[in-house]
Amino acid sequence: MITRKERVWAYLALRWRGNKMDIYTMQCAERGAKLLDEKLPGWATQIDLDTLDLWSPKTCILGQLYADFEVGLQVTDTDGNAVKHGFVPGIGIRERDLHHAWQFEITKRVIS
Repeated sequence: MITRKERVWAYLALRWRGNKMDIYTMQCAERGAKLLDEKLPGWATQIDLDTLDLWSPKTCILGQLYADFEVGLQVTDTDGNAVKHGFVPGIGIRERDLHHAWQFEITKRVIS
């Protein structure tokens, strides 16, 4: 679960960028990040934020980790729950906000 301090930090960081992101979007990325923590420890260091594109099967989160989005879904056993885990934007989730949520989750793990 995202702590109050992390929520405030994320809100302020995104507000500074001129964005507002809802808690559900943050929770989706957090859920996906925790799943990756279990399945592939140290995964965050393998993500290139400069090329991260959530719509690309090769440069999305799973694409960068498993060489292809579909392979990543099978390995992580999230087929059918990709939106719930923040791997793709869904209804009510803007791609830009989800991208920022993943940046937050990745940065949090890399600097820890």
